[in-house]
Amino acid sequence: MDTVYQAADVVVGQELDVLIDYSTRMLAAAKQNEWGEVVQIEEKRRVAMERFFGDEKSGALPPELLRSALQQLQMLETELVQLGMAAKDAMAQDINTAKTSHQAVTAYSANQ
Repeated sequence: MDTVYQAADVVVGQELDVLIDYSTRMLAAAKQNEWGEVVQIEEKRRVAMERFFGDEKSGALPPELLRSALQQLQMLETELVQLGMAAKDAMAQDINTAKTSHQAVTAYSANQ
């Protein structure tokens, strides 16, 4: 029975490693401004998270291991959100610049 539990621990630990790997890959893609890739990986990560936490597999891990992994996931997520907010702000600035440029061209054209 103990061997079965240990084998289950290994599988659950591997599933947790997959979640961390997805988050790490999402962060790397975000740092490269590859937001389409971030979305693709996030879809896979969401399914893996639903499977991991929905089946309550997380309870099979020692609490200190789970806590450490969740802290790592949270740190990755925090950095990813910060990058996403910065990219959103940059995009908003680009849109404002484009609008201003368009207004200037329109005004210039109207005076010709």
